[in-house]
Amino acid sequence: MPIPDYQEIMLPLLNIIADSEVHTVRELKEPLTSHFELNDSEVNDLLPSGQQTTFHNRLSWAKTYLLRAGLLEKVRRGHFKISERGQNVLANPPKQIDNAFLSQFPEYLEFKNRSNSGRAGEAAAGNPDDTGQTPEEALQSAYRRVRDDLVGEILGQVMSMPSYFFEKLVLDINGGNGIRRRSDWSRDTNRKGLRCRDRRSHQ
Repeated sequence: MPIPDYQEIMLPLLNIIADSEVHTVRELKEPLTSHFELNDSEVNDLLPSGQQTTFHNRLSWAKTYLLRAGLLEKVRRGHFKISERGQNVLANPPKQIDNAFLSQFPEYLEFKNRSNSGRAGEAAAGNPDDTGQTPEEALQSAYRRVRDDLVGEILGQVMSMPSYFFEKLVLDINGGNGIRRRSDWSRDTNRKGLRCRDRRSHQ
């Protein structure tokens, strides 16, 4: 199955830690992998940055949002457990825990408002709440869109230019990459040949 987004992970995560024991993101990876029936390729799929797996990134953000909504409580750095509020939610569990569900909790709204006010590029990146992407994925998607738009614009301008401009551009690019034009190579070869003949004539 496809790798679940961070919202799809929230309810299963909360169910797994309903034992009130202290947990870490690392130890939740295996039971959640089994729950979603992910294969090795999906588990090891990397974000475009190559710095973290997609599943671990989404799992971490699911934990963060549950923590901010008060459904989890922090025990110490990197360690957490279900809160009384989280237990109350599981007593009458919803079909899914997502951002809309978490919006009923004032702490979550305060966190989101604070995050949104400090995210200058959100309009360009797209609101993760609307796309199901984590903040890292939203930023990388925005980068790819800007890059693709720029490439398309440059190619459009190049293709609209006269043919002689395109030929000059190709030669300039080849020259910049250290590829010498045939005529330049021929001239250099002729010069070397003349110098050799001059040296022999003076011997």
